[in-house]
Amino acid sequence: MIFSKSRRHARELALRVLYESEYGDRPAAEILAEAFTEVPQVTAGVVEPSLLYNPDDDGYWTQLEYGFNPELERYTEELVYGVQNQQARINELIQDHLHDYELDRLAAMDRIVMQIATFELLYVPYISPFITINEAIEIAKKFSSVESGKFVNGVLGNLYKVTEKHHWDPKMGEAEPEVYVAPVVKEELVEEVVDADSQEGKNARRFGWVLKSDLMPDATSAD
Repeated sequence: MIFSKSRRHARELALRVLYESEYGDRPAAEILAEAFTEVPQVTAGVVEPSLLYNPDDDGYWTQLEYGFNPELERYTEELVYGVQNQQARINELIQDHLHDYELDRLAAMDRIVMQIATFELLYVPYISPFITINEAIEIAKKFSSVESGKFVNGVLGNLYKVTEKHHWDPKMGEAEPEVYVAPVVKEELVEEVVDADSQEGKNARRFGWVLKSDLMPDATSAD
């Protein structure tokens, strides 16, 4: 049995959804709906591993290998739609704490990981900033590189000091989120061109994520 007890799974899925939505030219709601049906839905957070999981693929998941209970689904939606709706403020804050870097020049994985973490720092009052930053570091190391983990740590370690969580009271602890109803978002799709042989294209296929080109018929196979 796999126990889905932490929000790590929600953060990883939010990373996948935001990445696919940006580089695959697909609505986030559509990707979320597909992801939530890839494994059985549960109420206790316990399911058998999905047969779609490929343990030989460098340990990375091609589909979800764990179940999402309703609370984790809601939190995933909160992260995805929150990052999209508050992207201007989030990006401005991250850019303010980049030294000798431009946000749009960062590796996509690193940028989206920091966007998710910054949303938590700004808009999720019940989670410790130290948990948020540590989770971002570990996710960056898993989906990008060890150096990315160090980079994310440096940026977020300074960024959180200008948020209300700079004076975090450890006695607050980490509470369960209130019931969250995701807003209906009409997304304006912006097409991004990603070379299949580029690092972004390789990352997408490495993790089993879908790009627009994957959804189009192969012209060479046409009659």
